[in-house]
Amino acid sequence: MGENVLLPIQNWLDIEMKYTVGRDQTARKNQYRLTHAEECVLADGDEKADFIFSPWLPLKFALYRYDEDLKGEDLVVKKAEDYQGLKRLVQEVLPVKESAVQTLSRFFQVYATKENVMILPDKRAALARSIRPYCDFTPSFLRGCFRGGLFSDYFGNRDDVFENWVKSQHMEVFFKDREIKRENIRGMEFKDMMARFDGTPDDFEHLEDAVLWYLEILRERKELLEAGE
Repeated sequence: MGENVLLPIQNWLDIEMKYTVGRDQTARKNQYRLTHAEECVLADGDEKADFIFSPWLPLKFALYRYDEDLKGEDLVVKKAEDYQGLKRLVQEVLPVKESAVQTLSRFFQVYATKENVMILPDKRAALARSIRPYCDFTPSFLRGCFRGGLFSDYFGNRDDVFENWVKSQHMEVFFKDREIKRENIRGMEFKDMMARFDGTPDDFEHLEDAVLWYLEILRERKELLEAGE
């Protein structure tokens, strides 16, 4: 049972390791990304593709929660041995009987699907939204896309352009009643927690709620994509 719970996470780390090693061995790194990065492959090679929910953040938070010595570390992974070390951490640290870990495993089983991929208006937005305090947390990114926000320039600082993008990408699932307004963004209750790197027991309890919410958003978006709306 334990091995099965952790297997989706370990498989993802293997995929990331293989991608990193392959990318580092080629001079044509951008072309390699288009044909090998999972988000680009799922989007037929579009360079502006990005995962809506990155697996990195919840995995790091889980490791911080269950290993006191890791708190505050950035867990940077750049080489094959880094990934191997992270795989050992996952095996040693994550308690497979915990409901939160099992929920995390469920997310890793579905992260690499079309419903978890969006096409950004500009490929530079992927890097911009990854910095703290945004940390690839999509509700925070969406909030910053409205006029006057940090990411609004990608939409010409126009809410109507942003709204059209939201609809084209079926991102309206992130808004209450699917009304595209700043105050309607769902999931903002997890914003502060997701920007932190010093997990506590209470925080991780909320992380499970956040990952369950990830799964719900992906379910709703999948329905829209399948309906062709």
